[in-house]
Amino acid sequence: MFARGFKFDLQSWQLIKTGTLVVRTEPEHATVFIDDKPQKNLTPLTIRFLLPGDYVIRIEKEGYSSWTKRLSIKSQLATWANANREFITLFLKQPQPETQAEVPKNEAFPISEGLIQAGQLSFTLQDSILFRQNPGLEKIYEPVREAYWDDESKRIVLSNNNEILLLDPLNDSPDLILRSVSEIRNARLNWHTGYMFFQNEGRIKAIELDGRDHRNVYTITDAGVDFTIDEKGERLYVMGQTEVKEYRIR
Repeated sequence: MFARGFKFDLQSWQLIKTGTLVVRTEPEHATVFIDDKPQKNLTPLTIRFLLPGDYVIRIEKEGYSSWTKRLSIKSQLATWANANREFITLFLKQPQPETQAEVPKNEAFPISEGLIQAGQLSFTLQDSILFRQNPGLEKIYEPVREAYWDDESKRIVLSNNNEILLLDPLNDSPDLILRSVSEIRNARLNWHTGYMFFQNEGRIKAIELDGRDHRNVYTITDAGVDFTIDEKGERLYVMGQTEVKEYRIR
């Protein structure tokens, strides 16, 4: 998107073409800091006449975990802090369990062996190796402990004991989302929020899909036997041995 503007640079004594930063958050009314300087207005926010260069963007809202990322502003262009998404998701710092409701059905069923139908393409998970059927077996990645097709994102979610990856079925190699020295379990993609949820070190965590600069990682709550998330990523259901706890997480 083009963003026309000019600003006089006192250091170079030149008229410089400027860029724009657009910030959308969910929830709204969050404070945006640019290189630690708070902006006057709250989100949703459009900040014009920024000199080209890299800026550290921080977003804060009371009761929510902060979001940070170094972003590049380019002349006559608009940079979206929320990348290709409608908003940046802000998570509650300390979500509390609420009255248990009916757990939503999870349409994604991770498998450790068998066929994965990815749109019009077919994949096979066999002996911890993911193959594309093309028409023979084309090796894509190993090791893979479990995998599943996410219909909303049109991606295959892959995981093993120490990695979570995301595969566009038209590409030859997956994108690495997370690598951890400690064991990872139950990788669950929520495309609406732009986060991958998983269990690690006895906690349920969420890692950002946006890989610009770095991926923000948040600890949500204590882990259980398993968990699921509603479609909009607002409710987290943690299954224990004898009970289910429901949390509003954003």
